[in-house]
Amino acid sequence: MKQKTKITISAILVVIWMAVIFCFSAVPADESNKQSLNIVNKAIEKFEAKSSFNDNTPNLNNVKNNIQNNTTTQQLQYISKNKNLILELNKVLRKFAHASVYFILYMLILNLIYQVKQEYKFTYCMISIMVCFLYACTDEFHQLFVDGRAGLFSDVLIDTLGATVSFIFVEIIYKIITLIHQKK
Repeated sequence: MKQKTKITISAILVVIWMAVIFCFSAVPADESNKQSLNIVNKAIEKFEAKSSFNDNTPNLNNVKNNIQNNTTTQQLQYISKNKNLILELNKVLRKFAHASVYFILYMLILNLIYQVKQEYKFTYCMISIMVCFLYACTDEFHQLFVDGRAGLFSDVLIDTLGATVSFIFVEIIYKIITLIHQKK
């Protein structure tokens, strides 16, 4: 494949991934929260199905379906007991999502720089982290205009942490590959 084609494909992938991040950020807060809560609830239901709960433990799905109609005392206790857990898991999932999309963005940006420069340098890694940081800042600014969303600098830091973890991951892989090539 020609180098110009590789550069073009790499640039397109960066732009597409930035558009994906932008689209996630454009979702109103209520809808976004419902989506992540749905994932948490499904995960808990899968865990419940594989765990050795007894038949007296109400299924989370049944609890949700029956909450308005004929809620039992046991179901109310179950909801009360697990509400904080569900909310905390939802918060963790949302922050993990922040970090993971920037983990990927870092790799895509670094790959683009590598395709252009045809070498791997620490400086290029730092440029990639800086681009992720700047994009995270613009993303949080964009969220100021989305219904129910807030632009949080703490989210910028989480996004940058995701890029930094990606940097560490890439560095470890690069060192391993370098060692393998040196032994040959």
